[in-house]
Amino acid sequence: MSNYEDEVQQVIKTNSHEPPQTRSISKKERGDAQRVVQKINKQNRIVKKKMKRKRLYSKAKRPGMRRRTRIPASESFTPNEDRLILSSVLKLGPKFKVISTYFPQKSLSTVKNRYYKFLRYRWTQIMGKDYDTLYKESLIQSSQGEEIIETVQLFPEFKDILKNMISNIKSLILQ
Repeated sequence: MSNYEDEVQQVIKTNSHEPPQTRSISKKERGDAQRVVQKINKQNRIVKKKMKRKRLYSKAKRPGMRRRTRIPASESFTPNEDRLILSSVLKLGPKFKVISTYFPQKSLSTVKNRYYKFLRYRWTQIMGKDYDTLYKESLIQSSQGEEIIETVQLFPEFKDILKNMISNIKSLILQ
């Protein structure tokens, strides 16, 4: 046992002769380690550099994105197609899955985007007098149904139920 204790004390004594590690010493060691790594990299000739990640949110770093892309001729719409989209939205409602079947060369998303981005606020410009007459006819039909319900003497709750029921039936018929 005494041999073991002597060896342990010798190891402790040899370690205790080293000066305590300070910041300046650790910096020197790091510098030495970097020099060794540089030598190894020079010998291997393959040096990988860390690339700084590009920020995607900056417009200054993406000049190519600012240029507008031209819409292909196959995705452009004619005035007749615009009228067809608007008239079918007026008759069917915004059911673009059904409406897109009228345009076999165009996808569902292109028809929907055409309506929501361009046609939605230009009804009178594109449809002209046709839109005014269709819109007035639909208003007249809805007002006639409401007049009939108002002339009948019923409880107010019953009138509300009838109005809801008639509007639901109209929407089912238009589908």
